[in-house]
This record gives sequence, C-alpha cells and structure tokens, in this order.
Amino acid sequence: MKILIRRFKSNTKIMRTISLQMSEQEFNLLGLTKEKEQISLSELKDFIEIQKVKEAVSECVRLAKEAGLDKMTLDEINEEIRAVRNQCKK
Repeated sequence: MKILIRRFKSNTKIMRTISLQMSEQEFNLLGLTKEKEQISLSELKDFIEIQKVKEAVSECVRLAKEAGLDKMTLDEINEEIRAVRNQCKK
C-alpha cells in the first residue's frame, strides 16, 4: 500500500489530499466498488481497528491450540475460573 499526499489551495486555505494506492484485494476488503471508490477517514480507521482485532483473536486461538486449551470442556474452564477466583479472595 502506498500513501500519496498532495497539497493545494482552496480559496484562502491550504488543503491536503491523502490518497492510498492498494492492491485489488485490499480494495475489496474495504468494501469498495466502482460505485463507491471513496471512504471517510473514520471508516478507514474503523476498518483498520476491526482488522487488528481479528488478527489478535486469530493469534489467541493459535496460542490456545498450541497450549492444548482448545480441548478443554466447559466444566474444566469453569473449574479453572473458580480456582482463580478463590485464589484472589485469599
């Protein structure tokens, strides 16, 4: 992805335009189409935050599988929670 910054004058103000160059895959991930080729900065920020959360969850799942935690039953999980809570009360 490339970021291009352009400077221009609008009436009496100096303005800047930021353009992103990205692959077709990245473009599609943003939900952009030929009809909707622009998004606001807040929409881009939200998209990036969601992607970061998805990556973090995927990493947590990977680590849990690596540690064998994905095989725990609900009863085993609840017992671990109870044990930790009991420890905190002491």
